[in-house]
Amino acid sequence: MVEPIVLADLALQQGPQLPDAPPAPPTPPEAAIAGSDVPAVGRTVIIRDGKTTVLDGAPNTDGISTSTGFPFPSDIPPNVYMLAKTGIIGFSLMIIAFPVFGFLKALVNRRAASQPSLPSRDTTDRLQRIESAVEAMSLEVERISEGQRFVTRVLAERSSAPQD
Repeated sequence: MVEPIVLADLALQQGPQLPDAPPAPPTPPEAAIAGSDVPAVGRTVIIRDGKTTVLDGAPNTDGISTSTGFPFPSDIPPNVYMLAKTGIIGFSLMIIAFPVFGFLKALVNRRAASQPSLPSRDTTDRLQRIESAVEAMSLEVERISEGQRFVTRVLAERSSAPQD
């Protein structure tokens, strides 16, 4: 058994080791029968307007995959897929948002309708008459209190005046 110190010394003597290079990508499968129209497994052949397009999923020399993941011809620009996806997501959000905003609108309208409105003309007239009656009563109460003060003062003067 080798001691751990020796293994560490051995690793320092050898220097840092670089990781192994990644394995080369698999070569695209060739046709099952040379010269036949039968494509190999994993390869899609599309013939349109006399033009043959082969989608095999193998990377190009620059590392970009030729397959889009969809069984569509490669002459459709990639922005079309993004535009379609954006349109579908936007339409879905609109379908969800319209009922939510409709509910909020109904809620606001219901609260606005439940707020009290201005009083009617009859109610205003009645309140005016009650107000004038209360003012008249307050004047009468003030007169009574002045009379009470006068009587109290007269009685106080009589009691404090010397008796002849």
